[in-house]
Amino acid sequence: MIDPNLLSIIVRTTGSNLTLLRKSLLSIENSDYKTIEIIIIYQGLSLEKLNLIENLNLTIPFKVILNEVEFDDRSKNLNIGIQNSKGCFLAFLDDDDYVATNHYSNLINKINHDKSSFAFCLSNVVNEKGDILEDLFKNRYLDKVSLLKDNFITIHSFVLDKRRININFLKFKEDLKLAEDYIFILPFYLDYKSSFVNERTSFYLIHDKESNSFIKYKENNEFNIQRKLMKKYKKKMRINILEKLIIYFKRLIGKTKKV
Repeated sequence: MIDPNLLSIIVRTTGSNLTLLRKSLLSIENSDYKTIEIIIIYQGLSLEKLNLIENLNLTIPFKVILNEVEFDDRSKNLNIGIQNSKGCFLAFLDDDDYVATNHYSNLINKINHDKSSFAFCLSNVVNEKGDILEDLFKNRYLDKVSLLKDNFITIHSFVLDKRRININFLKFKEDLKLAEDYIFILPFYLDYKSSFVNERTSFYLIHDKESNSFIKYKENNEFNIQRKLMKKYKKKMRINILEKLIIYFKRLIGKTKKV
């Protein structure tokens, strides 16, 4: 049975940096939304790391699930978390990102107020010191045409309401190792009612000038393969001509939010 107030937060980790993981989990623990369960998916083979994660000192309920592989199984990690979630509300957090105290309450209050399927905000891009860096999303229109071109909804900047979404769509593409969160959220944004919260309460850590996973896959030559796969999935999602014209008209008359 789905708890109407419970927020399930799925945190995936390889246990490579427990300091950052603790910072992520502490940001959840400090949330002013208190009806929370944390599901940590540990991907790896080290029983020592698994034990350290299982024995983290948190004041809110959490469980650790092992995905015993050494390859990058990021989408499956998230699917395992979804399958084990009990909450009505669903959110995700990677182990090097974090959120503000009011992040989840802002988004859930907006969902409830608007009766929308999900709510999102934009992320602050930060470095390891916590300094806010140049805005990745500047000059974007927050509409369907813009999202079809490029993603502006990071994986930890939204909350979904399971009651208002076809549960069969709550699945990540397990062959994707890049932009899996983008392909996951895109159909929801195109086909369901969404709500935007103007306050930026999520923090996206970038160690270099672009996504950490993009850098990793450029180094091992899988980048082009993954980009083609992402484009293949994206091509299946369309906006009809009439809706496009309405979107462009709203831009012209200033009715669309622009960053």
